[in-house]
This record gives sequence, C-alpha cells and structure tokens, in this order.
Amino acid sequence: MRPGPAPSRRLVRVLEVDPDLGQSLEGPDLAEATRQTVGTLEVVEPGLWRPRTVHEGKVLYGGLVFEGLIVRELSLGTAVSAELLGAGDVVVPRDADQVVPFVPSEMGWRVLEPARIAWLDAPFAVAARRWPHLGVALLQRAQRRADRLAVTQAIAQLTRIDDRVLALFWHLAERWGRVTTGGVVLPLRLTHKAIARLIGAQRPSVTTALTGLERKGLVSRREDGAWVLGVPTEPMIDGALAPPPDALVELAD
Repeated sequence: MRPGPAPSRRLVRVLEVDPDLGQSLEGPDLAEATRQTVGTLEVVEPGLWRPRTVHEGKVLYGGLVFEGLIVRELSLGTAVSAELLGAGDVVVPRDADQVVPFVPSEMGWRVLEPARIAWLDAPFAVAARRWPHLGVALLQRAQRRADRLAVTQAIAQLTRIDDRVLALFWHLAERWGRVTTGGVVLPLRLTHKAIARLIGAQRPSVTTALTGLERKGLVSRREDGAWVLGVPTEPMIDGALAPPPDALVELAD
C-alpha cells in the first residue's frame, strides 16, 4: 500500500485548482485569497493508497481532492461497502476517520483514476480566519459528501438488484453524467465488482441485473468502459419516475 505524500513538498494554490471554493469572494478579496490559500500537493497514481495521518503534519483541514477518482471501502466480516470520491470532496486524515472500535472492521482506499489532492494546513487556517466563507465552503463540501453517502445507503435498501443498479447510475450521473444524443454518458469505468460493493450486492447478481437492464435499453457500456444511460419512458424504481427533463438540461450545461 502506498504511503502518504513524498517528503519533498510542492505547494498548490487551492483557489486556482478549485475556484468554486472561493465563489463567495470577489475582486481584491478573491485575488488576495487566491495568493494566500495554498495547500501541499499530493499526486497519486491508480492503485492502493491511504490518506496521511494527523501526526504526519500538514493536514489540519484534511485533503481537498481536485482531480481523479477514489474509492473508499469498509470491510465488516465478509461484507464490504464502498464510497466514490472525486473532485471537490474532502478527505480527512486517516487517524481522524476511525470507525466505532466495538465493531471490528477495516478501511481501505484505492485510486481508480490518477488523483491530485491539496492537503490543507496552517495557511488555509490563516486564510479562513480572514475570509470565513472559505471554511463555510469546506463544511458544505463535507455535508454534501455525507448527503451523497446517505443516498447510496438508501439505494442499497431497495429490494430489486436491477433497481439498485439503475438508481446508483442515475445518482452518479447527477455528478459525473453528460447528456449526449445517444443518452446520458457516465464516464466512470466501474467494474461489476465495484458496482456490487456500492449497492450492497453480490457481483453475480449485478451481472444478471445489468444484462436485464441492457436488454431493456436502460444501460449499455461503451468500448472505453463508460456507461450510457437510456432515459426511461415509465416509472423505473419502486414507482419513482424517470429523471425530470430539467434535470437532464442541467447535466447538458
């Protein structure tokens, strides 16, 4: 498993790589905050990985992912749950991410697509004191991550596996999907095993569900590994309607 960032550190201007974090600032404040708000850059190639610890330093506020795709897995006995993280998500130091000690479990991280992370420490704290909206924005990111995880947990409670798969794909499409003439493209190369862990199912059941969804024209896979979602013309998930047209317009923007 890879350790944290290499000893040699490279700084990155946080608001340059993630301008949305400073969207509440304007004019001179935005320019000055952009100069002062820096983080320590970590570049991670696909494979096993683990976040830094508080004791390793330079991680007071955690790490802000601004590029790439990471999966966080929690193993409890033979069961494994998963969470996808990407640009805009905040990763806390691994020793601040402890699970309840009475339940024996293991945490694992894997980078699926090359990732770039800005670890935030004292310089961000100084900037957040001067521009409190930066700290607020970071808290909002953490809340959105918790909300998405709650939706994924609810999806895992659906009875039918094909409903879970379809609901997961549309949930991920809210963030990563793009509308094309051939359907909504989800450019995530998720394996059947990864999908199974995201929805709390077994891989063979996911394979069977995907076969059925492909037969109905609701899901297909491109040669590059991306998934394409066909827009349903009737209720698709336990009576829930298809995504409304205005939602698809937002994806196209």
